[in-house]
Amino acid sequence: PATSTEDPVGDTTGTWMLAGQSSHLLLNSKFNINQRAVSGSVVLGSGVYGHDRWKAGSGGCSYTFAKALGITTLTISAGTLVQEIDGDNIISGNHVLSWAGTAQAQVDGGGYGDTGEVVETLIGGTNAVIEFGTGTVTKTQLDPGISSTLYKNLMYQSDLDACKLYFERIFCDNTNRIGSGYAHSTTSFYSMIRYTEKRIDPSVTYSGVTDFRVITFAGGIQTTVAITIDKIGLRTAFLNCGSLTGMTAGEGGQIGGNVGIKYFDADSEI
Repeated sequence: PATSTEDPVGDTTGTWMLAGQSSHLLLNSKFNINQRAVSGSVVLGSGVYGHDRWKAGSGGCSYTFAKALGITTLTISAGTLVQEIDGDNIISGNHVLSWAGTAQAQVDGGGYGDTGEVVETLIGGTNAVIEFGTGTVTKTQLDPGISSTLYKNLMYQSDLDACKLYFERIFCDNTNRIGSGYAHSTTSFYSMIRYTEKRIDPSVTYSGVTDFRVITFAGGIQTTVAITIDKIGLRTAFLNCGSLTGMTAGEGGQIGGNVGIKYFDADSEI
């Protein structure tokens, strides 16, 4: 017979979870998303992000990583690595943390333990902090209930899209332009940058002030020397490239990378 998604598979205060509840509270759970392109021996200061959604704890974090068989494993050599989960994604009740590796972990400062042993009561609407100490770690998972379950893989594109709610790096070069616009005056060019919708209005930064070029439809090319970013919203931000020369007011054009691959970052991390 048909059953409702409200039918309990079990009780989140016990060993089961409600049908429809997600085990994907931890994003980038096997560390395959690396938009910031950290590499080698990664050394992060307190609160600084490395792999997507994962940041250093209060004492910083040092780690290396390697990918095999589609799974990235981190080896944390110093400090702690943290993911803060948005409370809007949490349903009140017990939650159990599991992972593969030798590191120990804790939830909301409740004390370190091994995989499957860390159980904490979380409150819906209140952020939760997951923290891993030294050792190896991959295939992280936070399940409703008190007993861990088999790791549930999330498709790469779905994981990346979820991570982009918090951070996105938008690349461009001379071929792949970042946005179209027009010359507002003889010395300035206005354009718009678009990104995946963010959870809040992000901060928008760029790789370097001279990393970009204005390419007009008439064939003119100028390196940017001054960039102002304003009117920042959930999906778009405006760029004003100033201190240019010889522009024709009203002329259309595009923004591209100057030499090599350059980028803008839209950051609304917790």
